[in-house]
Amino acid sequence: AERIRLTNQHMEDALSKNVLGRTWQILQTLVPLFPNGQITLSQEELSYLIGATRARVTEALNSLQDEGKIILAHKKILLR
Repeated sequence: AERIRLTNQHMEDALSKNVLGRTWQILQTLVPLFPNGQITLSQEELSYLIGATRARVTEALNSLQDEGKIILAHKKILLR
């Protein structure tokens, strides 16, 4: 039942949120899984998880950085 609930939540999120919203959500989900809170995935790897093109994910990451929510480095993303 828990797996079905999580699948339904992921589907609802994918259909109702734009790329920026999905990017922010996946980053918040991933951060506990990485040491020191630094997400060490490339933008291409993130794009597969988010279900968007790398270019759109790059735009979303830049927007999140401009908003002060994240810090970007080479293959590293740190949430503030």
